[in-house]
Amino acid sequence: MSVGPEDRLERVSNFCSVGPRPLNMTGLFRTLLIDHFSHEDNLEPPYDAKLFTYDTDTGILIEDALVWRPVLTEKRPAVIIKRNEWNSIKAGIGNVSGVTAEGHKQYTKFWKGSHTIFCIAREGAEVEKLCAEVYRYMLHFGQIYRHYLDLLMFELLHVGPVGRVEEMKDHYMVPVSVGYAWAETWILRNTAPAIKSVTLGTNYSIGLS
Repeated sequence: MSVGPEDRLERVSNFCSVGPRPLNMTGLFRTLLIDHFSHEDNLEPPYDAKLFTYDTDTGILIEDALVWRPVLTEKRPAVIIKRNEWNSIKAGIGNVSGVTAEGHKQYTKFWKGSHTIFCIAREGAEVEKLCAEVYRYMLHFGQIYRHYLDLLMFELLHVGPVGRVEEMKDHYMVPVSVGYAWAETWILRNTAPAIKSVTLGTNYSIGLS
């Protein structure tokens, strides 16, 4: 019996221990999409269950762009995940955001990045259905993932136009971009005495004493 979409967040719990990193974010998107397409009850009609249900041999292919090869897609649809540029945002003078009770400085840096999910299929109508499945999933569950993963933002940003895949002239592609933001915080603890003095020589070399 169909019960509608589900979120299976327990599969990504390890992400919380180290926070966003390039491979972690790509792996997160891949895990979420595999979970979504692995269950027919999650998919919105109209869809082809044989094509759109995740299967390593016959169903939809979901892979990192760094390891994907066009030959892997062949006659089945694919979802290829690619990381875009990450930008850091200064949080204050020297990125200092506070001092701990022990007197150690705490630093914070804000980050903003995005991933593009390329939906690929042989037919124009098929790629549009696949694109809709992906962007609606990210749109509907984005705030749940933002809260669970302690992110500042997790938003659907952009759904691009239909285009041809350069490496596969008989395949169509639609890019779906998702943005996210977070704060990275760390503390530096002194393990050696502070420098007592700094002297500058005539040749502008720095000597410590």
